[in-house]
Amino acid sequence: MAVHAVVFPQDLDVQDALAAVDEAVLERYGKNADIGFFHWGLMAAAARYQATRDPRLAEFTLAQLRAYLGELRPHLNPNSNSCYSVEGMAAAMQVLRESDREEQMRQLLRIRIQAEMEQNVALQIPLGACEIPLGDMRELRSPDLKRFAGAFLNGRARPQIRIDATQHCLSAMLKQRPESILTAPPDMWGLHNLCRRLDHKSDQPTAVLDDAVTFYIDDDVVDGAYRSAHFTRQVHHQQAEL
Repeated sequence: MAVHAVVFPQDLDVQDALAAVDEAVLERYGKNADIGFFHWGLMAAAARYQATRDPRLAEFTLAQLRAYLGELRPHLNPNSNSCYSVEGMAAAMQVLRESDREEQMRQLLRIRIQAEMEQNVALQIPLGACEIPLGDMRELRSPDLKRFAGAFLNGRARPQIRIDATQHCLSAMLKQRPESILTAPPDMWGLHNLCRRLDHKSDQPTAVLDDAVTFYIDDDVVDGAYRSAHFTRQVHHQQAEL
């Protein structure tokens, strides 16, 4: 609904409904941070802030980030797929930038997002893979792995894949673009527009998450999004046949 309100601001029924939802969400989760709510809540708050510029949403975003980084997930988990959290943090970065708040928090977010995505990219099944390292001198070998190229494991020691986990990672990658997915015109929402701009000081692909700071993305992140998109389309095609 929050994204709908950004794309179709003339839909007054949805606008009225969201105004009531805003009050309820701010009241309930403003006092009680919840890990299951974190990334969905911050993505919704970013969309609502874009539509309303309500300063309470910027404060709510900042409070959620402090709770996440300070209490809910203060440390990286090297064994976990954390793309869902990057979705929330990247959406929050947009709010902090547009509201011109907390440069120190924005710096912390850049560092955390970089670290999380380095771990997450390593969880992707590469093209042509026939084995997956599971840590502690263990590995999974199968000739069928190549069918799942592009998918993301649920964790370093968990040889399990789910389409929603892969889609979280795809979304996290897309949110590392310089344009907001919400404000870009519909014909720019596809993967072909993932940022591959070359910075004049580096040959790395870049995405600008802040007016003054360039956030460098490894080629594997960009190319991995294309592999994930192929896997996602393949799964949806198989589901349609069923």
